[in-house]
Amino acid sequence: MKLYDRKLSWKIFCLIGQGRTLSHAAQECGIDLPYASRLISKLEDELGFFLVLHRPRPMKLSENGIKIFPFAEEFVAPVFDT
Repeated sequence: MKLYDRKLSWKIFCLIGQGRTLSHAAQECGIDLPYASRLISKLEDELGFFLVLHRPRPMKLSENGIKIFPFAEEFVAPVFDT
């Protein structure tokens, strides 16, 4: 995954962790919903575990996602000023 895509995928993850839907996170990042979904899936593939529960809608953080969310927010905020 390209560096910008990786950063963007972490931002989407953090927005979902803050309670936004995937659709709203995609909109806030200026990308379409399918692309946002692919970014999250690619990030999960790279990590080897799920970050979000894909069902039911809206997405919620998985157990692993909840554990790493505070750390992700810490490094995403300076990059994107979220």
